[in-house]
Amino acid sequence: MPGIHFVNAEHRHNFGKLLVLFGSYEDREYSAACYVLAHPEIYRKVNWARTESPFDFLKWRGADRVALSTGFRNIVALAANLFNPANKFNLMEAMMSCGPELMAVFESAVAIRAGRAAVIQVLDLAE
Repeated sequence: MPGIHFVNAEHRHNFGKLLVLFGSYEDREYSAACYVLAHPEIYRKVNWARTESPFDFLKWRGADRVALSTGFRNIVALAANLFNPANKFNLMEAMMSCGPELMAVFESAVAIRAGRAAVIQVLDLAE
């Protein structure tokens, strides 16, 4: 089973925290979403104490709105689609906006959702 690509130690730590927050390490949809949203550029912009589900922050408006670059908006759209396929996602647009780092995140998210990457290994980092 392939490993999960983390952009840095903070990404890995954030992932463990979100898995615990949402009680989701055994659920591939939640795990894939948590993995993407744990990326430090996304994670630090969200007030996770105000969320009941991983994508609540997408509904926030005004001063609470979470501003993301095009590449990060597309990777969040990927995570939302992996979580619930009814969420709109444009694969080619996402791929064109991802540099090498986000493409590695993209690939790991798909592997997690497909059950080809184990997430249990990061839980000890959430404490």
